Amino acid sequence: MARLAKLTIEEIRDEVLSLIAFDQPDLNIIELSDDKVEISGRLFVMPKSPENQPLGALDQFEVRIVIPIGFPAIEPLVFETGGRIERELDYHVNPNGSCCYSVWPAWLADAKDQSISEVVSGPIMDFFRWQYVRLNGIDAATAIGERQHYISGLLDAYAEVLDCSPTQKSVSSHLKVLRRKWLRSRWRCPCGSRKKIGVCCETNLRKIKGRVSPEIAEIMQEKLNSQSR
Repeated sequence: MARLAKLTIEEIRDEVLSLIAFDQPDLNIIELSDDKVEISGRLFVMPKSPENQPLGALDQFEVRIVIPIGFPAIEPLVFETGGRIERELDYHVNPNGSCCYSVWPAWLADAKDQSISEVVSGPIMDFFRWQYVRLNGIDAATAIGERQHYISGLLDAYAEVLDCSPTQKSVSSHLKVLRRKWLRSRWRCPCGSRKKIGVCCETNLRKIKGRVSPEIAEIMQEKLNSQSR
């Protein structure tokens, strides 16, 4: 079970330079310090379908992205700086301008590649595709993957990762098991059946544990705790 490979500032810088060179040439590093790499400029929003990408960008947004030391355990902050997106929760933008572009712990659990390029081309790009669809009045807005706000959206995202009911009790029970280093067949199954794991959901739980390491499960639980306060 792979641990999160927390990057050094030098590694973050190198990944950002690769992103700029190959995918987003109008972004630039504007600050490099001991605790973060900050980039700014125009983000080109590409079509999601690979066969449409040669047609060019759908749109472009002025952005600022702050990638902290500790990435990927700690999520980047993304700001839309061009004033095109209203700072309203319904548009998934906080009053300080930061964008709610993903349920980060759920993305960590699902992502096969946790590189900065994958973050930008994945959840960040999906967020701005959704904004492009919304701003242009396209009916397909719901197809981009919009979630509810606050704990409801968090539980829905976690439930998809954990293959369980989207209730706080069910999610917390599954995370309690997944935060342990080993899975014991004699433990009570987190599905609520009152059976032991060995005669209930063991096969599925071992499959999930192959993706959700104890470290990621701990991050998921911390996020859930913060949303529950």
